[in-house]
Amino acid sequence: MAKARAIALIALSVGPGALRFQCFVDGAGGSSPPFETLAGRDGSADAPGYEAIKDYQRAKAGMRYVEAVADGLNLEMDIYDILHSSTSDVQSIQVVDTFFGRTLVTDGKTQSSGHDEFVYHESLVHPAMFWSAQLAQLASAGEGAAAPRTVFIGGGGELATAREVLKHRTVERVVMVDLDDEVIEVSRKHLPEWGGDAVLNHPKVEYVVGD
Repeated sequence: MAKARAIALIALSVGPGALRFQCFVDGAGGSSPPFETLAGRDGSADAPGYEAIKDYQRAKAGMRYVEAVADGLNLEMDIYDILHSSTSDVQSIQVVDTFFGRTLVTDGKTQSSGHDEFVYHESLVHPAMFWSAQLAQLASAGEGAAAPRTVFIGGGGELATAREVLKHRTVERVVMVDLDDEVIEVSRKHLPEWGGDAVLNHPKVEYVVGD
């Protein structure tokens, strides 16, 4: 007789519209720690026992990342690791490792991922910078024209927008205002390639926490 197999589907929600983890367990019975403790009851991946629980679950389960892109359309993929999970005063914040590399997720929506964040941030910054310089040249009929020297960034949590702005040598001052300083800290710690300390400590950058 074939051995009985148990399959369980467990979902973790971090808030309305937030990141959902689906855990498919295929085994021969037995008990395991509640999956909700994977991110800690206090919402922190640094909660006591987190690593032991994560390793236990990884050994016996496959975790999936599911994001609702549109009505009737979901993006779904394996989660290789959960690097961070918390809830700030503003939003839920996760950093997960998937097919697309390290990925920043806030309120259940992907912000950027390691495999293609450069495409997003370069496209966001450079066309605007070059076009501003072109407009300045046209307005002055080619006399005394200058590329942008002061740049304001509304948001900029991953720090990669400021990273791209700083590639323009004519820029003298970058003012970045973000509502959630926890996103900045999480990105600095877990996504250093996005900008990290090199951006936060840059002499041209002014960082303001506020609305």
